[in-house]
Amino acid sequence: MTHRSVPPPSNPNPGSAAPRDHARVPIFPPVLPLGTLAAGILLEWAWPLAGRVHFLSPGFRFAAAVLLFLPGAALFFGSGRALRRAGTDVNPSRPTTAVVQRWPFSWSRNPMYLGGNLVYLALSLAVPLYWALLLFPLPALLCHYLVVLREEEYLGEKFGGEFRDYCRRVPRWF
Repeated sequence: MTHRSVPPPSNPNPGSAAPRDHARVPIFPPVLPLGTLAAGILLEWAWPLAGRVHFLSPGFRFAAAVLLFLPGAALFFGSGRALRRAGTDVNPSRPTTAVVQRWPFSWSRNPMYLGGNLVYLALSLAVPLYWALLLFPLPALLCHYLVVLREEEYLGEKFGGEFRDYCRRVPRWF
């Protein structure tokens, strides 16, 4: 079985607002890497490091960028495809209707975030944006603590044993 659909919860108090059926993440996840990448671009423009940092040759940067970008893009877009095929939303502010276990979710519980992080690193190396590389731990940690842990709590409450079994089989990141 690759996923199980769950009907939306019924409202125990008719006439009142329906309970919130989502992960309650405080920020839309793409804002974290995109905002940090923008900050890296601004910092690189104001105080360029690229002209001062010479330990990474252009050939190495290009090769590393390609090696990060290709699996990152595959994970990112494969995740979206798997979620859509399962009939659940990619937006964590909307209800999750299935525990998706088909690739790439069979390999990582957070392949979309992992893929996005790899693409972020690839772009930072290719351009080069050394400030963005230095800032990278910030969006990665914020994603983990503000998004991933809240999503896992929500999914554990909503799907119970099915999600706990999935967590035992599949690592959080890789």
